[in-house]
Amino acid sequence: MTIKEVGMQVGYTNLSHFSVAFKKEFGVLPSEMRENHSFPNTTVVGNSKIS
Repeated sequence: MTIKEVGMQVGYTNLSHFSVAFKKEFGVLPSEMRENHSFPNTTVVGNSKIS
């Protein structure tokens, strides 16, 4: 899933606004988080996780 898709999934239609809000909350940009962390191959659907 792209960063834009993640932003849209949580209600942002503007990637710049999502990036600013993400950095304010987590201290890094979404792209920096993705580069510096590995994530399991998990898809979130509603409140459920599907692996």
